[in-house]
Amino acid sequence: MFDKALPNLKEEVISIISEGDTVVCEVIETAKFTAPMELPNGIIEPTNKSYKLPVSSFFRINEQGLITEQRTYWDTASWARQIGIDPKIFAPNNKNISKEDVIQEFTRCMTTDDIDGIIKLFNEDSEWVIMATGETFHGKEKIRELATRSVNARDHTNERGIHPYDVFFNADETRLCWEYIHTAIVTDDWPASKDRPTSGSEFKLAIVLVCEIQNNKIVELREYFDMQTIVEPGVQHYLYS
Repeated sequence: MFDKALPNLKEEVISIISEGDTVVCEVIETAKFTAPMELPNGIIEPTNKSYKLPVSSFFRINEQGLITEQRTYWDTASWARQIGIDPKIFAPNNKNISKEDVIQEFTRCMTTDDIDGIIKLFNEDSEWVIMATGETFHGKEKIRELATRSVNARDHTNERGIHPYDVFFNADETRLCWEYIHTAIVTDDWPASKDRPTSGSEFKLAIVLVCEIQNNKIVELREYFDMQTIVEPGVQHYLYS
């Protein structure tokens, strides 16, 4: 996040102290906020303002000389004021997000084709796996490409669309199951290069999405459906490859 938003960031080392398995490093950090800063709760546009800030980091080192722990300290309020943003943005958020909130937002995004909204529900290194074809999409940008091509591939006019009917979490709320019926018309933008359904034909497909959840973010989504519903039996078919 910081590398993107503060591309000219520099750290001048003031002191380094070590004792036992602990190393302490004190620096003066300077940078100019020149590119968008992508936070979990949204994007902050650059202000083109600079800052100068003292920073201290504590490192714990194992017997192989590798870092096993790092704790970094700086004055967030001073840093935010210098670059011209509201310090409250970085205040701890103690609001507990319920499973109902996750289900409601996931359902809203899926049923309204809100691609930006659905992407916000994923971790940066999440995966979306289409189990029927074995295609795997890793990272938010690849998932965005998948979602965009999927939306462009079908037409939801005349009450067609995505209609969930069985949605629930497991007992420890780490897995979301989202089962739905998808009815649509195939468009000319169907992504497969061969063995594709005929443009203008209608399909009705039962689909199950299983989402692995960590810290209220999707880290893996597995999509299950019967491929023979939309292509001839025995035909090997790739939707997005």
